[in-house]
Amino acid sequence: MKVLVYVCPAKNICAKFRGDVHYALKNAVAETGDYYYSAHQFRAAREEPHIKDYFEPKPIIESTRIRSRVNSSSRSHPQSDLSPSQDTFLANTMGPNRRADIAFKSSSGDDITVLVDVTTVSPIVKQCKGYIPGRLADGAVKRKTDDYNKHFTHLSTNSASLWFFAIETNGVFSKEARKFCKIMAEVSGIPNVIQTIYQRLSVAIQNSIAKQIYKALNQYTSSERNLLHAPVVFT
Repeated sequence: MKVLVYVCPAKNICAKFRGDVHYALKNAVAETGDYYYSAHQFRAAREEPHIKDYFEPKPIIESTRIRSRVNSSSRSHPQSDLSPSQDTFLANTMGPNRRADIAFKSSSGDDITVLVDVTTVSPIVKQCKGYIPGRLADGAVKRKTDDYNKHFTHLSTNSASLWFFAIETNGVFSKEARKFCKIMAEVSGIPNVIQTIYQRLSVAIQNSIAKQIYKALNQYTSSERNLLHAPVVFT
């Protein structure tokens, strides 16, 4: 049921569902990091960080093909009428203001800044056969990494490091997310805490999904279902 809502053809429902689940994951990672990084005075910043503040953007290269398409699409807007901001937008699909979701910063300001970009993916999205746990999450990490590498010179420096935290809606973590969790566990100094971290984040996702299913069944169902007062059943 939960993954069917995640890929619902009604875009307004699907977007809200995915947005709320993403928000839940972002908060869960931030709160978990705050707790386990606290021994080293690391905390999540309140605002989402601009990537360009930490990594140098690659020079924007004009695309002749894009320009020719723009010019041919409308005779009333010749090439000379394109403003610099339009050029930038067309040449760099990521845009100059891309943000990560979380920035863990040291209270002293002297240590490395840990940036995190979170994402969720449903195993049903690709309608994959022979599903292998974690493969879609790893694929999401690779896509994000490739996208960022197209537009920024580095994703890790002496002062900042960017991590992609992907989790499938059934609770399976990507390899990079698991590595991030292990670092939290090691930094905390608490013995055998890694499973607690996994559980904490997985439960946050499952709770968010359950809430969204309940909303979908009660607010976005057909009139026929509402008339029948179909019960909400969670398994």
